[in-house]
Amino acid sequence: MNCEKCQELIGDLLDGALSRHDELILNSHLEECLDCDGVRKDLASIVSFCQAHRGEYEAPPNEQALWLRISNVIASGLFLWPLLWVCVVGKLVRRLFRLMVHILQVPPVQAIVFGSNSK
Repeated sequence: MNCEKCQELIGDLLDGALSRHDELILNSHLEECLDCDGVRKDLASIVSFCQAHRGEYEAPPNEQALWLRISNVIASGLFLWPLLWVCVVGKLVRRLFRLMVHILQVPPVQAIVFGSNSK
């Protein structure tokens, strides 16, 4: 399975909507591919947050208009460059953070505390 197909199916995996066969193939890919596994973990975190905070936020006043605008932006492809930039920067930040934790040889929580206090 390639990464593009895998990432298309991650939402269905988290929803429990995949066949057993597809789930086995997808899980096999996720065991081997750290990038796709990271996407799964990120999406699982987002879904978990949304489920935990369901009903705490009001829907926008004109929900249909908002979704139409989002659909138009996605269809136009204008969102791809900022999204690509965010992905590249996000990966770079994660790698730098891991390197910092490795160099300092401290647990990640301490590294965050030290990073926020040093200015």
